[in-house]
Amino acid sequence: MSAKYRIEIELLLNEGAASKAIELARDVYLRRGGASTVENGIAREVSQDEFIDSTEQALLELVEGNLLRLTGIEIGHENCRLLLPEVEAARYSRTEED
Repeated sequence: MSAKYRIEIELLLNEGAASKAIELARDVYLRRGGASTVENGIAREVSQDEFIDSTEQALLELVEGNLLRLTGIEIGHENCRLLLPEVEAARYSRTEED
């Protein structure tokens, strides 16, 4: 018997973390074997830079790349979107009152 779960998280990334996420996701993409596409009837490999071209795509690749290591898990739907272009990190810092 299978069960379906939905996990929703919000992440706050500074520019440095976003760049590292893209680099790591491109490595994960290559280790997973990459992807191919067909254009005008000709198959070609999709480069890591082409496939992972945004922070959103990088985060999805990192989630998928790690979850698929566990047998019996299949990802049915993926979604990642930018909520707020720039936010103050201090607004989201934990305090002793949290």
